[in-house]
Amino acid sequence: HDGDTLRAVDSNGRQMKVRLAYIDAPEINQAFGIASRDELRREVLDQMVMLTLYGHDQYHRWVAKVQRQGRDINLSQIKTGDAWHYVSIAKLEQSFEDYTTYEQAQSVARQARKGLWQQRDPQARWLFRKSERAEKQNANQIDGFSIN
Repeated sequence: HDGDTLRAVDSNGRQMKVRLAYIDAPEINQAFGIASRDELRREVLDQMVMLTLYGHDQYHRWVAKVQRQGRDINLSQIKTGDAWHYVSIAKLEQSFEDYTTYEQAQSVARQARKGLWQQRDPQARWLFRKSERAEKQNANQIDGFSIN
């Protein structure tokens, strides 16, 4: 779907939408968004994975750690510079060990200027969404009236 969301199919053929826990990837229409999605596809498409489910988010997606052959795919997205560590949520919910590992991986990716860190100051996904909403709102205003 994108760099931090995928569709998984269980052994009974049921589909579920899964949000990778503790990471945030660029939007598809944002710089490095397609590259982030493609990296996640490369890692998991048509592969058997293990999901550690943490619950649901506000969009009713499962939030999970995704592992393939023992490798933490969420962490992998950070290591390749295809996602940020989602610190505001991770501070509250992620284990100390994983939090430290994810932070270190992001620091290494940033220093190596991998993926989204190729930009001097990459715009975080949440700021990108906020600016897009503001642009849409401004585009819908004519002489002080808002078009809904």
